[in-house]
Amino acid sequence: MRKQSIVYLLAAILAFSPVTAFADTYQGDAPAEPVPMEEQADLIQSDALYNSDPLIYTHWNEDRTICYKDATMTEMATGLFKAPTKADPNFISLYYADADGRVRYNLNTFAVVAGINKFTWSNVTGKVGWTEDTSLKNSVVYYYMPPRADGDCYIENASQIINNQFFLKDDGTLKLDEGIIQYGGRSYMVLNGGLIFNGTGIMPCGGKSYFVDNGVVYTTPGIRSGFLVGDGGAIVTNPGFVTLSNGLYYIQAGGAIAANASFSVGKNTYHAAADGRIFIGLHKWGKYYYVSDGSGAAVVKKGLCKLFGERFYVQKGGKLKTNKKFKIKKSYYISDNTGLIQKGFFIWKKNLYYASSSGKLRTKAGFFTVNNQRFYSRKGGKIWRNKSFKVNGKTYRAYADGTIATYRYLWNNKYYYADKNGALRTKEGFFTYNGKKYYSKSGGALASKEFVKSDDKYYYIGEGGALVLTKFTYQGMTFTPDPTTGEISKQDYIRVFPDAD
Repeated sequence: MRKQSIVYLLAAILAFSPVTAFADTYQGDAPAEPVPMEEQADLIQSDALYNSDPLIYTHWNEDRTICYKDATMTEMATGLFKAPTKADPNFISLYYADADGRVRYNLNTFAVVAGINKFTWSNVTGKVGWTEDTSLKNSVVYYYMPPRADGDCYIENASQIINNQFFLKDDGTLKLDEGIIQYGGRSYMVLNGGLIFNGTGIMPCGGKSYFVDNGVVYTTPGIRSGFLVGDGGAIVTNPGFVTLSNGLYYIQAGGAIAANASFSVGKNTYHAAADGRIFIGLHKWGKYYYVSDGSGAAVVKKGLCKLFGERFYVQKGGKLKTNKKFKIKKSYYISDNTGLIQKGFFIWKKNLYYASSSGKLRTKAGFFTVNNQRFYSRKGGKIWRNKSFKVNGKTYRAYADGTIATYRYLWNNKYYYADKNGALRTKEGFFTYNGKKYYSKSGGALASKEFVKSDDKYYYIGEGGALVLTKFTYQGMTFTPDPTTGEISKQDYIRVFPDAD
């Protein structure tokens, strides 16, 4: 229970009023006999009880059956009125008096409009408690808490939502006019008449529209159910483009965001995704691909288009040329299946190609170097890869990425050696590479984990092709080659090959 300042003032007045002092100490039984039920229909058939703000009456007669407006006790209280409670003058209660000023104590309920019970009535103290009723409209209505165990009803003046239906302001009155209220860190919509909207949807209020989700007004700025919620929770209805943290949107007349639609503004065409974001850059629309500039406008001018560091070829109407090799003037280009013109190394129709940073395709046959790696392109642009091939009688090998193998390399589980340009060494005999000696056999393969005979001398070649210069074991036998030349004695060689000459 909250105390109102006016209550304290009334309490002070009561303290110096002999009549009131007597009334506050009165402990007698409530007078008057109960009214038969058949007569209750004639009682109080006016919604003036709701549509007025009852005055506070402070002067009771001795038996507390009549209350007066003034200290002279000449003007009696009639209808619904407020007065201090008998048990505690610091709290204000609600009472009802007939036209003759007599306070009713003997009804459990009474109706303002026939058939609608709007008030509960304590038949001990005469105090009235208000119960919720959605028929209230455009009036100042106080909310009185239901009777406590001791029978008292009292004015509640703390802001709160009552029964998830009404909003009680901190002056003790219900909010009956439409508007947005904040309570408990959330926002709610009060409809005209006081009822809080507890559904979900877009609702008008105060000349604006709001999105309500299960009774809570969505006030955080952003997209909600196809509309843009602005500061304060009102839906933005002014047509135009808006930029949010996650993209560009277009608000149509009435407030709905253009979504999953192609639309025109001025001479420009725009494509909006299902969530309303306007496509910028490369995107698919329907069966075709398009590209839009930074403003979201689709590029429709035919020809090469450069946007965001990439190139595209725009056809008539804006559709991009996709998955094609095409020629512009003297240069060739290849676009992937989205319309993006390829550059650098790329795979197209299972073949490797190379294009410059502007997308111009290399079509000349021959070797070329990129990032210190050699490649070989055939006429038309296809680059050898996973292939052994010959150029001018020399053998070259290209890896899966197209790079030409150079120096010592592994190919089909055998080691080979090529010069710096990739030409395979095919001459049989020893050669030196990186300070080590290797032995190439006929055809170019390097000896590995085997004995070789050269110029009537014997040697052992280790794994990887390098000549062994230190003690080693072979088939359980130990050998000690010359540490300088690697030569092995014939006797040691015959230990392995007894039939050797």
